[in-house]
Amino acid sequence: MSGITCSLPRHGDERPTAAWPPLPLPGVVRCFHNQISGFRARQPQEPHKTAHSETMTRTKPTFNRAAVAAGILLSLAACTMPILEPTPAQTIPHDAATGQTLAEAREAIEAIPGISVTNFVGGNAPNIKGNTGYSVSFRVDPGYTLQAGDVLVDYIVRNVWSVGEGYLPNTQIQISSSTADGEPLFDLESAAAGSGWIPPVSPDPSQHSSVVVQLNPDDSAGARNLEMLTKDGPWPGPVPKPLSATVAVKAG
Repeated sequence: MSGITCSLPRHGDERPTAAWPPLPLPGVVRCFHNQISGFRARQPQEPHKTAHSETMTRTKPTFNRAAVAAGILLSLAACTMPILEPTPAQTIPHDAATGQTLAEAREAIEAIPGISVTNFVGGNAPNIKGNTGYSVSFRVDPGYTLQAGDVLVDYIVRNVWSVGEGYLPNTQIQISSSTADGEPLFDLESAAAGSGWIPPVSPDPSQHSSVVVQLNPDDSAGARNLEMLTKDGPWPGPVPKPLSATVAVKAG
C-alpha cells in the first residue's frame, strides 16, 4: 500500500507528524478505513467473470479463514491440554501370568484339619489413595488346639503373596482368628511374632484377635517383610507346600 499516507493530528497541532500520538478509537478506525478504500481503488480491473468463478472467488477466502481459525483452535487445545499422571490402578502390578487364584489360596488354608476360613478377600483395585491389601479370617474348629500357630501364620502370609489374581497387596495383610466358646484360647499375636512378620509382643491369648502384617514399602516393617517375601523372586511368590496335619491337634 505504498503511496498512501495517513497523517493523524496531534492534539493542538494540525501539522502531520511521523509519530502517531494516542487518538480516540473512531479516528483510528476512520484512518484504517481510508487506507483500505485507497488500496481497493488502485487495484486493476479484473476481466469479466462467470457466475461460477465469482462464486469460487467469494468462497475461497471464507474457506481459508475458517481453516486458519480451526488450526489456531486446535493448536491452543493441544497447548492447554493437561498431562495426566498414571493412576495406581495402572502402575501397581496385577493379574500376573503366574501364581494361584484367590479360590486356590483359600482352599489351601481350609485343607488344614481343624481350621475353617471364614473370610478371604483381597486383590481388589487400589482405592483413591492407591492402597490395596488382603483380609483373612479363620476359626479354630471346636475340639482342636493349635500346636504350631507361627507355622500357620507364615503359611497364610505366603499363600496370600502367591496369589497372582487381582492386584499385588501394597499395604497390609490383616489376619484374624477366633475360637469357639469354652475352647482353648489362641494367641495370634505371639504366633505372628514367632513367624517373624510382626515385632515381638507380650503373650495375650484371646478368643478373638487380629494382627496386621505390613507390606508398605515406605514403612520400615513393611520394607523388611517385602524383602523376606521377595527372596525367592518378585510377586506373585511361589505357592507354599501344604502343611502337615499336626498344626492343629484334635483333643482326645
